Amino acid sequence: MELKFDPKNPKYQYITEDSDVEEALEKLEKEPIIAIDTESTGFDPYTCKVLLIQIGTPDFTYIFDTRVLHLKENGRFKALIENPKTIKLMQNGKFDYGFLKHHFGIEIANIFDVMLAEGILTAGLKGGMGLISLRTLVSQYLEIDLEKETRKTFENYTGKITEQQLIYSALDTLMLFPIFEQQVEKLKNEQLVNIAKLEFAVTRVVAEMELRGIFINVAKWREIIVSLKEKRNKFAQDFQESIRPYYSTSGIDLFGNSVDAINVNSQVQLMDLFNNRLGLNVPSTGDNILAIIDHPVAKILRDYRGYEKLISAFGESLLEKVNKVTGRLHPDFIQLGAATGRFSCQNPNLQQIPRNSEEAPFRECFTPAPGYKLVVTDYSSMEMRILADVSGDEKLIQAVNDSDVHSFTAALMFNKEYSADFKKKYPDLRQAAKIIN
Repeated sequence: MELKFDPKNPKYQYITEDSDVEEALEKLEKEPIIAIDTESTGFDPYTCKVLLIQIGTPDFTYIFDTRVLHLKENGRFKALIENPKTIKLMQNGKFDYGFLKHHFGIEIANIFDVMLAEGILTAGLKGGMGLISLRTLVSQYLEIDLEKETRKTFENYTGKITEQQLIYSALDTLMLFPIFEQQVEKLKNEQLVNIAKLEFAVTRVVAEMELRGIFINVAKWREIIVSLKEKRNKFAQDFQESIRPYYSTSGIDLFGNSVDAINVNSQVQLMDLFNNRLGLNVPSTGDNILAIIDHPVAKILRDYRGYEKLISAFGESLLEKVNKVTGRLHPDFIQLGAATGRFSCQNPNLQQIPRNSEEAPFRECFTPAPGYKLVVTDYSSMEMRILADVSGDEKLIQAVNDSDVHSFTAALMFNKEYSADFKKKYPDLRQAAKIIN
């Protein structure tokens, strides 16, 4: 398609005077659609600064240097970005929302996020969903190789803004318009406009969630880790004692120190143990194999690995994500993170915190601030209810109306009689059915 700007020589105005801000706003306020982007010194709004704010039209970009301008005090600037009637084109809009909200008190309204739009259009396809880069979209829609190396030059930057940085910043907004035009047509053709509107509206909520974060009781978390390490070490010791009869070692070195018979984490040594010394002939030492081996060594190894997995996944590595300024965790929520359209979460992944158990009550470490409460809500078997309605399957309709659908499925799968207490009697079978559902 024909572009309204020159990718090699984009038109822009670099604004460093407050008087020029007013002139730019005069023109931008007349635009029904504008593009917004920011350049910052890093990725954390609490510890990093905004260097530039770019607001673009189809053929021109205004680049505001936030270091010398008084944008936080400019109500007109805030009103432009918060105007619900003006469409704001963005790429991964929640990122820029977080910086603008924290540093300038601006809450962006009426967002069209080209990354989310593409996720909707490619839902379920290989390479679709998730974090789709602007470079990918520019290549796909405009057949242009967008240079992104300049982005790295903004990190911890304190110097004078260069021409290369200005060109890079201008293109980040200009590229959004032709992508937007093509995506809108696709969304209309696929009858996905309402879905897109819903996802765009959720962007603000997700950005606010990330900014707010969640409190974690660090001291209690560490107490759990210490307890888990003690139990892990006990099983590691039990493992060595249980296999020592199969090795010609006393378990004590010349200095009287305990010596392991093998490295419990070495796959090669474990395979030698199970196949050559225990004579069990296993294809691997994966948990699915160990679970069906009737041998005490296999049981001890599974117990050891269970604790080791908890420690490695939910140990000090998670606490390293606690923000130094807020003392809270601020994860990255991805709206279209899975092929099913569900959310995903990273840095850290709070969606995988295990259910509380007597040995590892990790979720008890997440507590509300004084005067607040944490409310847990859930759509009960939402996908299964939709499937029942669409398919018209009588058994499935009966399950979602009168039963616990996962227990009902498990009863059919494993030829068990369904009862009201099935979940309590067969928790493992129900969990297996839940995964399939």
